[in-house]
Amino acid sequence: MVLKTVRSVVIAKAQYSQYIKRELAERQSRELEKKVAERTHELHDKNKELQAAYKAMEEQSLSDQLTGLKNRHFLYKTIPVELASAARHYSRPIEKGQRTTPSADLIFYIIDLDYFKNINDEYGHNNGDVVLKRVAKALEGCCRTSDIIVRWGGEEFLIVSRLSPRGNAHEAAERIRQAVAETHIALNNGKIIQCTCSIGFSSFPFDINNPTILSMEQTLHIADHCLYIVKASGRNGWAGIVDGDITNISPQQLNNNLPELIEQQRFTLRTSQQK
Repeated sequence: MVLKTVRSVVIAKAQYSQYIKRELAERQSRELEKKVAERTHELHDKNKELQAAYKAMEEQSLSDQLTGLKNRHFLYKTIPVELASAARHYSRPIEKGQRTTPSADLIFYIIDLDYFKNINDEYGHNNGDVVLKRVAKALEGCCRTSDIIVRWGGEEFLIVSRLSPRGNAHEAAERIRQAVAETHIALNNGKIIQCTCSIGFSSFPFDINNPTILSMEQTLHIADHCLYIVKASGRNGWAGIVDGDITNISPQQLNNNLPELIEQQRFTLRTSQQK
């Protein structure tokens, strides 16, 4: 009888010991799961913070810090898709003798503020910054939401007008010119000034029959030469070449001999002085 009792006590103790171990293991498991959940939540929050910080840094790297406009980095990151789409549009076969619609055009406008150095010299660079920011707002006000407005560098801006008929490019150039010229700019000393701009523009594809023969850089070269023409003609105006037949003209010849090709009327130059 005593032996049975002792055996029962031993078994009970062993069972209780196993129960305690299970309870301890389960408690430790619950605590571990809780810690893992808390750590996972913390990591999730940290990851969201890192993603937000990365997005903010990326946006900052794609924007001009002074004006808030997009910068060159943004343009070169995003424009390849636009260029490919425009070129692909004009590469499609012509059906029933009808030329494809010109709505796939990209118009590049280079805008340069006239006599900006004089503003910096007379009123100081801080007021020069005021002028740049105010002009940036004026450009945003006269452009469509689909247009890309870029601080190109110094006192130069670049506007890429997407899905715009090249035949209307001069009208947009005049709107831009007027928007800048009619902007009243309050300087830090309270003085109100106005400034003008010169604009050169060209279109991509330049030759719709050879949509990939010229790159964006070569299109910008044409627009930049048109800008030079405006500068040499008194400023506060625009000039552009939006298309041309470059059959038998290599890109290198176009880059090196553009003024001669214009004189030979291989391309049609349109200017604000012709209005």
